[in-house]
Amino acid sequence: MSQSECKDCHYSVMRPDALESAIAGLNILSSAYGSVRGETGLCQRHDKFVTASSTCEDFKGKAAFFSGSMYLTQIDCLFNCGIHI
Repeated sequence: MSQSECKDCHYSVMRPDALESAIAGLNILSSAYGSVRGETGLCQRHDKFVTASSTCEDFKGKAAFFSGSMYLTQIDCLFNCGIHI
């Protein structure tokens, strides 16, 4: 079974503006909008940089926020991975 990619995981921060908010002081030294960053993002579950095509066993699809018990999945994310919805 193939694993889903980090770019599609709710733990990942891939957008430049969200990445700058997640890493305090990043825009002092540089910018997350730079081409050097490529498709690198931040995994807030493991607190490390990942590429968009990285995979791991903790993948949780972003669509999980909008299915079933939406309130519980948002609360779970806010307390466990720090992503603000």
